[in-house]
Amino acid sequence: MGFRRSIMSGMADRQKTSEYRHPEAFCLMTYCEVTGEKDEINETCEKEVLWNTRDGVTPFFIGNKAETRSMKHIDWSGDVRKKDHIPQPGDRVFMDLSKEDYIAYTKLKVDKMWDEGEFKMSDHFESKEQAIESLSSSWQEGMPCVRVVAKEGWPNVEPEVWD
Repeated sequence: MGFRRSIMSGMADRQKTSEYRHPEAFCLMTYCEVTGEKDEINETCEKEVLWNTRDGVTPFFIGNKAETRSMKHIDWSGDVRKKDHIPQPGDRVFMDLSKEDYIAYTKLKVDKMWDEGEFKMSDHFESKEQAIESLSSSWQEGMPCVRVVAKEGWPNVEPEVWD
């Protein structure tokens, strides 16, 4: 059996034995800040554990809390499933991104990038409305977003804030 086939077979077997659709469902997952241009990590990297609140996929990379660096999912074998986990205020978690939030985010990005930068959106779309409609069409049910647990505690989360 070839390498690819053995991996696919192993994944299929895991799916059959799991009650969840995704291996990362309800897992505590460790992310580490990357350094350099090749998304390298080192032993002393800044780490953060995020809880996946749902049976959904999670990104390989996210921004750090300050949105100044990228963080990479590391130690996949160390992910721990804890469906009853209760995150603390200030912890970040993965949740589903609603279509309404995605459209609101898209509108802000289009407004910001319409006439700015090297790749102006106005060069590629006839109107802002067309750009928003086109970009918003990529939303899919179950898309992940990162939210912060509010000071009132779980399940309260801070509202989305975008630059």
